[in-house]
Amino acid sequence: MGNPQLDLASIFQTVTGTLAQNKEALNEADTYNHDHGTHMVDIFSTITNAVGDKQGSDAAAQLKYAGEQLLKGDHSGSADMYGKNLLNAASQLQGQNLTADSGMQLVQMLLGAQ
Repeated sequence: MGNPQLDLASIFQTVTGTLAQNKEALNEADTYNHDHGTHMVDIFSTITNAVGDKQGSDAAAQLKYAGEQLLKGDHSGSADMYGKNLLNAASQLQGQNLTADSGMQLVQMLLGAQ
């Protein structure tokens, strides 16, 4: 039957929820500004909303739109990094379905590890 296509909105919604549950611990671990958890929740909320706005489009279009939204919104270093990595992932996944097999590739691209 092949690999079913993954639903990006559900994936990012799960990540955002997990980050939100751990926001305070992430903030405490940030010894510099004590706000990294808050920024991560904001970043992944933006990604989740953007992917949801483009639901029905292919994965590359969803990721590209999410990257563009991050780059034009929050101007933190983390938002810029994730925005650029989303655009790179969109380029790399152009013409492909996002499946379990390519999901790990997406995670590596988001983290900036090719």
